[in-house]
Amino acid sequence: MLRKLILSLSLTLVSALAIGSPALAQEIPPDRPGQQRGFGQIIDLGDDWFVVENRAGTHTVFVNAETEYKYPDCAPASFAELKLRMWVAGSATPNDAGDLVADVVILTPDDFDPSDVRGRLVRGEVIAVSFSEETFTLNTADDHVVRIVTTLETNFYGGLSSFDDIKLGIHIIVQAQPSDVDPATAESLVAAGVASGTGQRPGAKRFAGLISAVNLDASTFTIDKRNGEQSTFLVDDETQFHSRDGVVLSLAEVEAGMAAVVGAELVDDGTLLAKGVAVGEADLLDAEKARGEVTTVGDASFTLTTRDGAVLTFSVTDTTRFVSRDPEFNGLEDIEIGMNLAVAYEGSPDATSLTALAVVAGAKLETDSDQ
Repeated sequence: MLRKLILSLSLTLVSALAIGSPALAQEIPPDRPGQQRGFGQIIDLGDDWFVVENRAGTHTVFVNAETEYKYPDCAPASFAELKLRMWVAGSATPNDAGDLVADVVILTPDDFDPSDVRGRLVRGEVIAVSFSEETFTLNTADDHVVRIVTTLETNFYGGLSSFDDIKLGIHIIVQAQPSDVDPATAESLVAAGVASGTGQRPGAKRFAGLISAVNLDASTFTIDKRNGEQSTFLVDDETQFHSRDGVVLSLAEVEAGMAAVVGAELVDDGTLLAKGVAVGEADLLDAEKARGEVTTVGDASFTLTTRDGAVLTFSVTDTTRFVSRDPEFNGLEDIEIGMNLAVAYEGSPDATSLTALAVVAGAKLETDSDQ
């Protein structure tokens, strides 16, 4: 039975994602600009995000109210069922700030073994390189030393274009070719894929802070970051601007005092080129924040239970802002038990009363009553 399930997952998760098989046509929506599809293992997990590791590196993926969760047999799933070391597949699309937001997440069962399909991932620091043999040696996190053999079929990703980019001291992720050898004890493995430890393009960065200056003539703006440092960004015709009210569409609408999240790349001359700029209200930048599942809803308040078990009750006022892609999410009356929400608020977590400044709707979690 397990072998049959692995074969099914092999066809569904690997072949379909790699070549666009119709098998996932209903699970994964039509391509959007910048949409990415992939398959990997969860190595970190937050309230509305998870980090997945695959042969291209590591990637942080956010979720929202529109994210769909499924099992390979199309049975419904939820964000609450994600856990560390789980293998997942799916698609994600970058938002205006450059963050990946999941469109579809396909969960695998607990006994799924990807080594029968695509080999296993090994990561560590490069401690030796042989350019004549095109091999290198890794020291893994558990102090296991393994020799990695590359071939003409080995693919390089995540900032590495060829074997020549492998240097002593860098961190590498290797996808070993499927075999009966356990990577945890192997002396030598053949690499199907090799990626840098971060999986990011060189120079790709994310910044947040308050906008302190705008220069329309130079097509630049400057932000003051939390650590007191400043960063100045160049804007070009491809820079995308976003605001919740839809007013900010270009640098001309950006003003000093706005809060901003900027996705930027470091170009050859050392300039930070802004790729995406999301602006919002400055008071939210310094607000306390919490994420969790709604457990109760009252006449003028609601309660969240966070992942670490904290129970927080938030009062809603006339100035509380409600944010969602769903145009019908406009107030307390639209909050439902089981929703996954992020809240920016005033007050300390040990206070008896917390005031919600902004409520952001995320993925709805299934409860026993939904099943």
